Amino acid sequence: MSPSRAPASSTSATCEVKQPSVLCKEIESASFSFYDAEEVRRISVKRVTNPVLFDGLNNAVPDGLYDPALGPTDAKATCVTCKYPGSMCGGHFGHLELVVPVYNPLVFGTVVRLLKTTCFHCHQFRMHSDRVRKFRQRLLMLMDGDIEGAENSAGPEVSKNTKKEMAEIWKGVENEGDAEAMDLDNILDVLPELRKKGGRATTTWTSVTSTAARNLIKEFLSIQPKTCENCKAVNPSVKTEGHNKIFRSQLTKQHHQNNLARGIDINEDMAFLARSASAESADSHEGAAKLSGTEMDARLIPAKKAAKKKKHQGDESDASTDDDKDDKDDKDGSDSDGDGSGSDQDSEESDSDDMQVSERVPASTKPLYITPIEARALLKRLWGKEFDFCSLVWAANPQGRESRVSGGFVKRSDPSRFFIQTLLVTPSKFRPPSKMGDMVFEHPQNTSLTAIIQANLSLAELFRTPPTVPEPPEVRAGRAVRAWLALQSGVNRLIDASKSDGADAKLVMGIRQQLEKKEGLFRMNMMGKRVNFAARSVISPDPYLGTSEIGVPPVFAKKLTFPELVTPHNVDLMRQLVENGPEIHPGANAIEDERGRVIHLDKFTAEKRAAIAKTLLATTASGSADAPARPLAKKVYRHLRNGDVMLVNRQPTLHKPGILAHTARVLKGQRTIRMHYSNCSTFNADFDGDEINLHFPQDHLGRAEAYEIMHGDRQFTVPTDGKPLRGLIQDHICSGLLLSMRDSFFDRSEFTQLLYSALVDYCGDALGTIDIPAPAIFKPQVLWTGKQVLSSVLAHVTRGRPPMTFTAPCKISANFFGGDDSGEDMLIIRRNYLCTGVVDKNMFGKYGLVHAVAELHGRSNAGALLSILSRLFTNFLQKHGFTCGMDDLILTQQAELDRIDELAKADDACKTATAEVAEASGKPDAVVQQSVANKLIENPEWGAQLDMKASGALNKVTSATVKKCLPFGTKKPFSKNCLSIMTISGAKGSLVNFSQIAAALGQQELEGRRVPRMPSGKTLPCFEPFDTSARANGYIADRFFSGLSPPEYFFHCMAGREGLVDTAVKTARSGYLQRCLVKNLESLKVNYDFTVRDCDGSIVQFQYGDDCIDVTRSGYISQFEFLAENPELILLNSKEAIELLPKLN
Repeated sequence: MSPSRAPASSTSATCEVKQPSVLCKEIESASFSFYDAEEVRRISVKRVTNPVLFDGLNNAVPDGLYDPALGPTDAKATCVTCKYPGSMCGGHFGHLELVVPVYNPLVFGTVVRLLKTTCFHCHQFRMHSDRVRKFRQRLLMLMDGDIEGAENSAGPEVSKNTKKEMAEIWKGVENEGDAEAMDLDNILDVLPELRKKGGRATTTWTSVTSTAARNLIKEFLSIQPKTCENCKAVNPSVKTEGHNKIFRSQLTKQHHQNNLARGIDINEDMAFLARSASAESADSHEGAAKLSGTEMDARLIPAKKAAKKKKHQGDESDASTDDDKDDKDDKDGSDSDGDGSGSDQDSEESDSDDMQVSERVPASTKPLYITPIEARALLKRLWGKEFDFCSLVWAANPQGRESRVSGGFVKRSDPSRFFIQTLLVTPSKFRPPSKMGDMVFEHPQNTSLTAIIQANLSLAELFRTPPTVPEPPEVRAGRAVRAWLALQSGVNRLIDASKSDGADAKLVMGIRQQLEKKEGLFRMNMMGKRVNFAARSVISPDPYLGTSEIGVPPVFAKKLTFPELVTPHNVDLMRQLVENGPEIHPGANAIEDERGRVIHLDKFTAEKRAAIAKTLLATTASGSADAPARPLAKKVYRHLRNGDVMLVNRQPTLHKPGILAHTARVLKGQRTIRMHYSNCSTFNADFDGDEINLHFPQDHLGRAEAYEIMHGDRQFTVPTDGKPLRGLIQDHICSGLLLSMRDSFFDRSEFTQLLYSALVDYCGDALGTIDIPAPAIFKPQVLWTGKQVLSSVLAHVTRGRPPMTFTAPCKISANFFGGDDSGEDMLIIRRNYLCTGVVDKNMFGKYGLVHAVAELHGRSNAGALLSILSRLFTNFLQKHGFTCGMDDLILTQQAELDRIDELAKADDACKTATAEVAEASGKPDAVVQQSVANKLIENPEWGAQLDMKASGALNKVTSATVKKCLPFGTKKPFSKNCLSIMTISGAKGSLVNFSQIAAALGQQELEGRRVPRMPSGKTLPCFEPFDTSARANGYIADRFFSGLSPPEYFFHCMAGREGLVDTAVKTARSGYLQRCLVKNLESLKVNYDFTVRDCDGSIVQFQYGDDCIDVTRSGYISQFEFLAENPELILLNSKEAIELLPKLN
C-alpha cells in the first residue's frame, strides 16, 4: 500500500483556476551528440589528477575524485562552488585530461568500419570519388524525402521522374535550359539547389527515410574495395581484438611490390602520419608517435576462432560481424560491381592464399598496432577530403540548433568526437561512498575512474623526456602500449562495461549498463517508478459486488485521499469529514488553505478539528503584499469513499483492457481487495494469490476520463477481434444451466426471493417495482419456471426500452435433453420472453445473450445484467447445491464391459502397426521385436516413423473407448451428474478431462514422440529391450478413478513435466515478442482522415484496418437476421442519425 501524500507546504498560493498559458516556444526536434574537449572544459569546475580519495582522517583529498569543488556528499554540508547546502546542490562536474586519446567505446565499431573504407595513402574513400558523389546525392534525395528518386538514382542513369521534376523546377525558376540534354553529373549537382529555388522545403526525417538512409550507408560501407580506386594503392586489412585494439596486417610481398611500383609505401605513410599528428595536435604527447607500427605478439593477432568465440552484443558499436564480413569481401575481390582494373587482379587476392606461398611472405608477418592517434589522424584527413559525404552521415549536431554549452550555432562534423581525451567526472553526490561503522568504502564507479587516473599517470611517466629510468626503446614502447591499453580498458569499463576485457567486466556496471535494459534507470526508475495515491494487495472473489465495482479495505480507504474543493454546496459534508479526522471513515487527512499550506489533521484533537471545520468557507478579506485576496476555495483531502473511481491494473498489462476503471466500494472488516468473477478473463487473474494495483485519480479531469472512457462497462469487447471480455464463469454457468432447464419450478416465495436477491440494487425510486409474470402452472400448485425468472430479470434490466428478440445456439446439444425435438439446443427469446434453450457458456461469449444486450441496450445495461445474473445464480446455487462426488464417475455395467473390450484391442493395434512399419507383418512377435531393434540401432531417426504409425493406431482405440463410456455411459444421467454438467456446459474442463478420470489416459507423448528409450532399448527397467507392446511404449489403459500402476504413473509424470516446461518457455518468448511489437507500434495512431500514421506523419495504412471499421463496435455488423428482428431498438439507437439524414440530403 502506498499512502497518500499531500503536496508539500509552500509560501506561494496555488492557483486552481488555471488560465490558458501563452505558448512562446515549441519543441520541434531534439538531437544528441558527444561533448568535445572544449565543451567538457566549459562544464567542468575542477581538473582531477589525484587517484587518492581520502587521507588518513577520511577527508577528501584535493584534486581527487571527492574534491570539495565537485559538490558535497553530505546533505548537511555546504558546497564550496555554488554555496548551496548539500540538499539543494545538484553537484558539479570535473574532468580528466588524458595524456593520449582513446576510442569512444560507444562508437568503436564505427571507427573500425571507417578505417576499413579509408585509403591509407591518399586518405580518401577507397571507392572512386564519382561513386562516392553518387551516394552523397542519393543521401541528399533521402533527406529531401525523395525515396523513389534515391532508389532510381542507384542505376547508371537518373530516373525520368527526377529529370521531369528538375525540368519543371528549372523552367519555373530560370526559364531556360533543357533538363533532358543535361548529363548525369550536372543533374545530380544542381538538383538540390533547384529544389530549394523552386520553393520545396526540406522535410524532417521520417521512419521510412531514416531506414532507407541507414540501408544506403550500410550499402556504401559494405562495397568498399581493398584496392583504392583513386590512387590504386593496395591497402592492408584492418582487424580488431576485443573492443580496444585495432591492427593492420602487413602486406604480402607481391602487394608491397605493386605499391612500390606506383611510388607508394604504406608503412612510411603511416609513420609520417603519426609524426605529423603528434606535431599538429597540442593535446597528444610526442612520445606517442614512436609507437607507430609497433609489432604485436602472435597471441594478440585476432584469429577467426577467437572472433567467433567472442560474441559481441549486437549494438552499433560492435564490429565483429563487420570484421568477418569485410574479411570475406577482401577475399572475394576489391570491387563488388566489377569496376576494378585487370592490372590489379593480383592485388585482390586474399591474404590467406598469399600466406600459403612462402616466397611471398615478408620477413615479419605480425600485425601492426594502430594507435588511437593514428586512427584519429587518418579520420581527420578523410574528413578533409571527403567532408561533403562525412558531414551528412556523421554530423555532431545534424539539426543545427543552439548549443547551451558552446553558446552559439553548432552544426559541424568532427572525427575527434569518435575519441576521448577529456573525460567528464560525475559529481560526488552521484558517487557517494558507503560507510559501515568507521569504515568507508568507495563507489564502484570510482574503481574505473581510479584505474583511468593511474594509467594516465603511468603513460605520462613513460612519455617523459628524458626518461627517469633508462631502458631499451622496444621495452619502453611495449610498456607504453600496455599502459595505453589499460587506459582504454578503464574508459571502456567506465562507459560500457560490456566492452571491457577484464575478468570483472560482468561485475562492474558502466554508465550504459546503468541506463539500458529492464534494470536500467529508464525502465526501472523513470518509466516504471512507484507512484503515490496507489494501493496493491491480494485479490479475493466477491460475487455480490457489481461487475464494475472493486472492493477496497478500510485500511486503503483511509490512506488514499482526494483533494476536494470546498464550495457552499458541499461545505456541510466537508465539515463532517474534517471533524471525523484521519482515523474515522469517511474522514479527511488534511486540508489546504488558499496559500497552498497543508495542515495535517492527525495531530489535532476533535475540538481543534471542529474549529478548523468552521473556517472552511472563510477567505482572506483584503489583500496585502504577503497574502492578496483570492477568490479561491480551500481543499479537503478526504478519504476514498463509495462511488469514487479507481484504476485497476494487473501486471503484466498485455492489452488495452489490462487497466480498467472501477467504482470503489469500501468493505468494512476486509483486508484484501475484492473483485467480481467477470473481470478474471480481462486481467487474466485467478484467486490463488494474484495481486492487483489500484490507482486513485487526483483531479476531476482524470475522474471524468475514467468514468467515460476507461470504465469497465465500456470495455466490454476486446480490440483484437471484437469478442466479449466479460462474462460469468464456472459455478455461475452451472447454476444458469440448472436454473434454465425445463424441470426447474418454484413456488411464489422462491420465485420472488430469487428475483429480489438479484434486483435488490436496481430497485430504486424509478425502478422500484418488480413485475411478476403469470405462473406457468396453476394446478395442482401455482408454479413458475426458471426460464420465467430469467425473462423477468431481462425485462427489468431493459425497462423503458423496446423488448428484444434473440436466437442463438446453445453449447449443449439436443441429445442431452431427449432428442432434436426437445428444442433446448437453441436459446430463443421473443420480446424479452425466454421460450426455449438453456443458459450455458455460449450465452456469455460472442453473439451470446449478454453480447446481444450490449449491442441493443448499451454496455452499461450489459454490465448491469451480468451483475444481476451473478447474484441470481449465486442465490440459486446456495439453495440447490452443486457437489461433484465419486458417484459421478461410476460407469454403468455395460459401459465398463465395453471399455474393457475396447482397451483389449490396444496391444494388438500397436503390434500390428509396428509390424507394418518394420516390414515384418504376419511374423512372430520375437521377429518383429528384433527387426525393430535392428532398425533403431542402424537409424535412430526411424523411430519417429514408428511412433507416428503406432500413435495413430492407439488413438483410434482411445477414441472408441471414450465414445463407449462418455457422456451417456455414466451411472448418473447428465442432469444429475455434476461432472458432466461442468464439462458439457463449458463451465470448467472438457471431455478430455472427464475421459482421463473415468475411461483411460491414452498414449503419452513427449515432443510429438512416444516415450523415449534408454541406450539399452528399454523405456523403463521393468520392460524388455525394444518391447513393442503398447504399455511399454507409454500407452496408459488405466484411469484416475481406478488408479495407475507405477510405470504408467511415471510416464504420465514425464508428459506433465514437459507441459510445464513448454508453458514456461512460451511465456518468456511470447512476452518478449509482444514487447517488441508494442514498442514498435506504440507511436501509431488513427488520424481524422482515417489514415494510420507514425509519430513523424508517415502513412502506415491509408485506411484503418483497410475498412475504417472499429473492431470493438462492429461485432454485429454482419448479423443481418438479428438486426432485422429488432428494428425498434435499431431505430431508437440510431434516432439522432436518422434525424440528421434529411438535413444532409
